Amino acid sequence: MAKKVNGGTVAIIVLLIVIVVGVLAILAAFLLPKWSNRELTVQEKNEAIQAARLAYRQHLQTYGSTEEIADYYFYEMDEDRVVSIIGGQPKAVYRSLTEAVRETVKEPDAEQLSATHTDKLYAYRIKIDLTKPDGDNVFSMLMIGNSFSADAIEYIADIAMSAGQQEVYLGNLYIGGCSLATHAQNAKSNADNYYYFLNKNGKWSRSTDSFPEDKKDHSILEAIQSHSWDYVCLQQVSGHSGDPSSYTDHLSYLINYVKKYAPNAKIIWHMTWAYQQDSTHPDFVRYNRKQQTMYNAIVSTVQDLILPNEAFTAIIPAGTAVQNARTSYLGDTFTMDGYHMARPIGRYLVGLSFIRQLTDLNLEDVTFLPAGMTEEQKKIAIESVENAYQKPFEVTPSQYVEQP
Repeated sequence: MAKKVNGGTVAIIVLLIVIVVGVLAILAAFLLPKWSNRELTVQEKNEAIQAARLAYRQHLQTYGSTEEIADYYFYEMDEDRVVSIIGGQPKAVYRSLTEAVRETVKEPDAEQLSATHTDKLYAYRIKIDLTKPDGDNVFSMLMIGNSFSADAIEYIADIAMSAGQQEVYLGNLYIGGCSLATHAQNAKSNADNYYYFLNKNGKWSRSTDSFPEDKKDHSILEAIQSHSWDYVCLQQVSGHSGDPSSYTDHLSYLINYVKKYAPNAKIIWHMTWAYQQDSTHPDFVRYNRKQQTMYNAIVSTVQDLILPNEAFTAIIPAGTAVQNARTSYLGDTFTMDGYHMARPIGRYLVGLSFIRQLTDLNLEDVTFLPAGMTEEQKKIAIESVENAYQKPFEVTPSQYVEQP
C-alpha cells in the first residue's frame, strides 16, 4: 500500500522548486544578459546625456535659433540605449524656428518639467541612437584644430557631394592658434573652450566667420561622442608644425584620448603648409623667414613623428599640395594674409587634398567650383593634389607655368 504524502511535505517540495527556479532565473539574468537591456554605468549615462544635449543645441542652431538656449533639461534613456531629451527654451526662440521644426515642438509636460516653468517654456524631444553607426554612403570627419582646420574643412562637403558622395557630416572644433599642448590640456580638464562648427551635406550649423564669445562653449569630449565618426583629424599649430619638440607627450595623450572615446574612428594627421614667403607671422622667425625652410621642417617632423606612428591611418599632405601649386604661374598667392588659405582657391586646394586621401572619389568628377574660381585654377588645384598624393613629402613642379 502506497504511503500517504502529507500536505506539509508537498508544501516543502513546492517551495524548493520555487527556490531553484528563482536561483536559475537570477543566474540567467547575470550570466546571459542582453546587451540592449544591460544596465549602463554612470559614465555611460553621462556621456549619452552629454551627446543628446549637444545634438539638441546644434539642432536649434541649424534651424535659425539665435537666442540663448535655456538650461532646463530632462533626460531619459530607454532599455534600447536610446536617449530622449526634453529641452526647455524661451517662447521667443520657439517662434524663431521654422514651421518644419515647430511640428516636433510641443507644450511641456508638467510632470517632466518644473511647474514654475510650464508657462514660459516649450519642450523639444529628440532621440539619438548612440549605437547606430553611419552607413557606407556617409563620409564623416571631426577635426580637432584651429584656424588652419577651418581653412581645410570649408569646401570639403561641397567638393565630395559634387563628385558623387551621398552624405557628408563634418565637425570642426576650433580655437584660434591652438596647439597640441592646449588641446591635450583641454581634454584632460574637459574644458568647454571650443567653437564647434558642424556641416551636414554642405550646410553649416552657423557661419564659419562668426566667433561670438557666448558660443565658445564646447568640449572635445562632447564633440567626439556626438557622432559615430569615420575619421578624427589632429594637427599641430602652424608656427610649431615643424618643431618636433612641441609634439612630445601631448600627441600621445590626444591619440589615447581619441582611442578611448571614439574607438571605431580612424585617426588621421593634417600636414599643414608653410607660410607665404613675405608673411609677417611672428612664428615665421623660427624658420628664418624662409618658406622652403619651413616646408622642409614640417615634412621632416611628419616623417619622423607621424609616419612611423601606427595610430595614424592616413596623412593629408595639404602642405605639399600647396607647395606644388606655388610652382605654377599662380605663384605664391594662395593665402589671404600670409598664412591662412585664401578663398576660394587656397581652401579649395586643401579640401581636395582630404577628399583625395580619404575617399575613392575621382577628382576629375568634381563639379563644384566656388564663386570667383576659374576652371583653369581648378585644373592646377587637381594637378597639385594628385602630385602630392603620389609624392607627399616632396615638391612636384606644376606643368601650368604659363598663364593662358
